Amino acid sequence: NLDSFTVEGGGIINGNGQKWWKKSCKIDKTQPCKGAPTALTFNDCKNFMVSNLNLKNAQQMHVRIQRCKNVQVKNLQVIAPGNSPNTDGIHVTGSQNILISDSVIRT
Repeated sequence: NLDSFTVEGGGIINGNGQKWWKKSCKIDKTQPCKGAPTALTFNDCKNFMVSNLNLKNAQQMHVRIQRCKNVQVKNLQVIAPGNSPNTDGIHVTGSQNILISDSVIRT
């Protein structure tokens, strides 16, 4: 529920998802399917910018933008290996006027 802010960074946000992926129902069919943490979540926010962040190996989603308005996302690097299960890069849901630019997403 924030309005008019900026999230900028440097360095790396490492979700250390490898521990979660081993127990994923998508990898091990004997495991129950359940949610895993998201590295960075914005709920019900408006008029903000996220820039210059490096995220890797999230447990599930790297960035979630949910029920937000007027968002700029730029210069993000979002990376997880090809065998990581359900590691969404940037998950946008129920939001309006979202601009994602100049970013690398490999999940």
